Amino acid sequence: MSGATTHDPIVSVAAAASELGVSRQTLWRMHALYKLIEPPSRVSPGRVGYRRSVIDRYKASLGEKAS
Repeated sequence: MSGATTHDPIVSVAAAASELGVSRQTLWRMHALYKLIEPPSRVSPGRVGYRRSVIDRYKASLGEKAS
């Protein structure tokens, strides 16, 4: 089906940080300073969040590094 989009929910910054076991500040540093994770997406003016796929990819990369 052309033009179809896949559903990729937005996770709040606080929820993403909690899921990854880091603070919101550390999560910010992970993308702003160290480029370990893609930057969050703008949901609306003044509100940002991480796409579920970004969080899942980062978690998968942690498993690869541990191997």
